[in-house]
Amino acid sequence: MDRKNLFLGVGCIAAAMFIFAVSKPNTPAPTATAAKPVATAAAAPVVSAPAASNLSSSAQSIADAQKTVIDNGYLKVTFTSRGGAIEKAELLKQPADLSKKENILFNATNEDSAMALGVTNRVTNRVEPVYSEFKLVSSSATSVVYQGKLEDGTKITRTYTLPVPDKEGAEPYSIRFQTKVEASGAVPTRVWHSTGTWHYTQGDVAHQFVSVLADNGEDLTHVGISVFSDSSGFFGLGAHRAESEHKAFAANKPFNWVSSGNQ
Repeated sequence: MDRKNLFLGVGCIAAAMFIFAVSKPNTPAPTATAAKPVATAAAAPVVSAPAASNLSSSAQSIADAQKTVIDNGYLKVTFTSRGGAIEKAELLKQPADLSKKENILFNATNEDSAMALGVTNRVTNRVEPVYSEFKLVSSSATSVVYQGKLEDGTKITRTYTLPVPDKEGAEPYSIRFQTKVEASGAVPTRVWHSTGTWHYTQGDVAHQFVSVLADNGEDLTHVGISVFSDSSGFFGLGAHRAESEHKAFAANKPFNWVSSGNQ
C-alpha cells in the first residue's frame, strides 16, 4: 500500500470509529419511554423512583384491576382499570408463527400497561406511571371511557375507540385515543403518555435501535435513547450530557401518531 492509500485507509478507519463512538452511549438507558401530549411534545425516559411516593401508595394492584375487552374483528384489546390503560392487544388475523396456533399478542406478560399516563414525582423529579384506579364510565362493542384523578385532584378522562373495518380508509389495526385533562388549580399538571416498552435487540449492545417516533403530518421525529445518557464522544467530539427530556416538536403542534420502536 503506498502512502496515499495508507492515508485514505487510516482516515476511513478514524471516521468509522468516530461515528461508532458518537452513536454508542456509555451506559445502557432504560427501555421504557414516554411521549408527552400535544401541548408539550417531548420524549423522556420513564424510570421507577427508589423513594416512596403518593403515586406508588395509591396504585391499584394488578390482581384487583377490573378488565374490559372490546374488538372489531381484527383487533381485540383488553383494558384495565389500573390507570385506565391497555393491558394487552391481540391481532386476531395475524398468527404469531407458522403453526398458526396463536395470534400476535402485544404487551403480553408485561406488568407495565401500554398507554399508561405518567406525572412527575416532586420528590425525585422523575416521571412515574399513574396506576391508580380509573372507573369505567361507559363502554360499547368498540369503545371504552375511563375517568380518574391524580393526587393533586386533576380529573382525567380517557377514551379509546376501535375503527370500523368496513369503513373506507379505516385502519382496523389501530386504536384512536383521547385524554382530557381538567386541572384542579391555576397551573395544570404536566401529563405524559407512555408509548410502550421494548426488549433490547440481541447483539445490539449499544441499544441504538430503541427509540420514540412521532409524526405531526409534516415531519417525522426520531428520538434515540442515547440522548438520555451521558456520552464523552470521540476525543470530546459529539460529547453531551444526559437530558431529562427531549423536545420532539414545537409546542401546540398536534400529533398524528406516536410510537416506540426497535428497528
